[in-house]
Amino acid sequence: MGHFLSELDISPQDDGVHWTVKSAFDYDVGEVGSGDTIEVPVGFVTDLGSVPQILWNLIPPIGKPLRGYVLHDWLYFQQARSRAKSDGILLEAMGVAGVNWFKRWTIYLGVRSGGWIAWSQNKKKKESEKHV
Repeated sequence: MGHFLSELDISPQDDGVHWTVKSAFDYDVGEVGSGDTIEVPVGFVTDLGSVPQILWNLIPPIGKPLRGYVLHDWLYFQQARSRAKSDGILLEAMGVAGVNWFKRWTIYLGVRSGGWIAWSQNKKKKESEKHV
């Protein structure tokens, strides 16, 4: 099982949707001996949990899954790992954060089924930045 190496410190942006990471936020992936540590850098901008508003009563965009959401946004932005691996890290991180089984799997299945949209958008942005 992985573990968080630092606390999450974020501040809201004026748009009321996005948040900025104020200090580096680290997570050690749970594969024993892998040495795989993910660092979300200062200045990274996240929208926290991209949960449709209609579902906020069941799965709010904040709360126990919050650190996993920010970590997952960074993984989708960075795309250094596969989408499946990134989604698996979200699932693991939510377990570490104490998110109950039902909510954790509901969120995980949601990103597995709909996360391809955000993944594709980020991939296109990265490709267009390479050509500039």
